[in-house]
Amino acid sequence: MIHFATLDDYMTFQIFAVLYTDLDFYFIDPEPEEGIDGLAATAMEKSIYDYGVEVGPEDHILTLSTCTVKYGPNDRDHRFVIMAKLLDADAEIPTRAELTLRNLDAESGASGTAS
Repeated sequence: MIHFATLDDYMTFQIFAVLYTDLDFYFIDPEPEEGIDGLAATAMEKSIYDYGVEVGPEDHILTLSTCTVKYGPNDRDHRFVIMAKLLDADAEIPTRAELTLRNLDAESGASGTAS
């Protein structure tokens, strides 16, 4: 979960993708050709974890992105990205996340539960 507050609102977002990507994946497109759900599907395919979260065309997405040195200290062509969908104000907030590790660079088959 990501909790985000402004002067006027308090929002909770449910993470659905955490990934490393090159700049060919235009994850910051506010109006992607394939729609928000298509953009989310691509992010989930690239995600290190499978969170089991569904994203639909009407969902609102928060994208956090930063540079990364995963591929070397001089690499300027990759980003570390976290994507989450906005939950309704009255939605029940999960206290645990069931996730499965999907990264081929990591130990295959690992899974776990996070609080």
